[in-house]
Amino acid sequence: MDDKQKVILDTNILMGCRDGKALLDEFCDHEVMVTLGTVRELDRLKGLDGRRGFEARNALRIIRQNSDIINVVLTEKDKEEIKESTTVDSQIINYAKVNNSKVLTNDLSMATISKSLQVPTDQYEPPADAYRKGHHTVELGAELREGISIFSLLPLLEDVRANEYIIVEEFGRQSLIYKKLPNNGGYEEIKNPIIKTKQFNDVCAKNRDPYQKCAIDALKTNQINIITGPAGSGKTFLALAAQWALVESGEISGITIFVNPIKTKNSKEVGFYKGDKNQKLLQEGIGSILASKLGDGSIETIMDYILDGTILILPVSDIRGYEVNGNRSLFITEAQNLDVELMKLALQRAEESKVVIEGDPSTQLDGWMYEGSNNGMKRAIEVFSGEELFGTVALENIYRSEIAKIADKM
Repeated sequence: MDDKQKVILDTNILMGCRDGKALLDEFCDHEVMVTLGTVRELDRLKGLDGRRGFEARNALRIIRQNSDIINVVLTEKDKEEIKESTTVDSQIINYAKVNNSKVLTNDLSMATISKSLQVPTDQYEPPADAYRKGHHTVELGAELREGISIFSLLPLLEDVRANEYIIVEEFGRQSLIYKKLPNNGGYEEIKNPIIKTKQFNDVCAKNRDPYQKCAIDALKTNQINIITGPAGSGKTFLALAAQWALVESGEISGITIFVNPIKTKNSKEVGFYKGDKNQKLLQEGIGSILASKLGDGSIETIMDYILDGTILILPVSDIRGYEVNGNRSLFITEAQNLDVELMKLALQRAEESKVVIEGDPSTQLDGWMYEGSNNGMKRAIEVFSGEELFGTVALENIYRSEIAKIADKM
């Protein structure tokens, strides 16, 4: 590295950069550096609203994601400030140095100072998908050749809870699915479950998708289900089809839908919508969701279902004191936008109802208050998993379009 020409990036270069890869490719034969003072300046600017705050946050992201290429260096002034600093960060670092401890921080400036003083430093980013998927994959090869029964192997699997699924892959190909039954009831083989309905025709797993097979079986057999997955994986379609089949068969009289009409993250609001409560809600995301799945694709058809009582839509802001009786199903859609308290309140509305919850708590959150341990879907999965009446399935494959599949990588 000593024979490379050195280049130091100024704050305005980093803030004006949209593509960190392009910048670093341009100087791939240089030793690229930023000063700690630049990092601190960006740290001060990142809390601003508008363009400057966005640019500062983006610049810090570029530095962090390319920490193996961009070297953060200390000027003499930086060293003096570190020595004289009495901030909480400095107190933590000094304590760690004296007591031979590691500093765990996601603050880039603090991490840089810590490393400059030879204090072990690390960061922690909780996994985005830290919740139970409801299915486990087992790969078998030699065991089958040796004539070992799959049923003798299933009980050996660890941490498989009631109503969760085991997808068995023989020599790399999925062939069998087993469901663990409640109350130590053993395992049941799941073949090709079908939701029979006139509105949606007979619904079965697309392309023999094992995750959709699990979801269809869960929706047909459990009282409470949480279906998760990325956009275009079929979670809303399967959830609605399963409930509509119950409406058509007369098992329930209608579907009560709870929705949190929060605006899509990073989008601009257009002001108040005209109309009554139902008209306002149908102009939100739930309207397009229902129209695309039911009837002829028009809002007017959905309004007909609302007027005859088949569909009832309630914003979660209005549900305190409301009860969903056993003659209706409770459907919580786009449920990733409920925090723990809202999810608890929504579930407490159900009597002996069929409950279906769908959403994507990994990538479709529309507010910081629904992230991490405060996400209601994740907390509900954690609390209900293993209960006899509950099941959860995470869908993995996107079928909406090739565009949607590629866009998911963004």
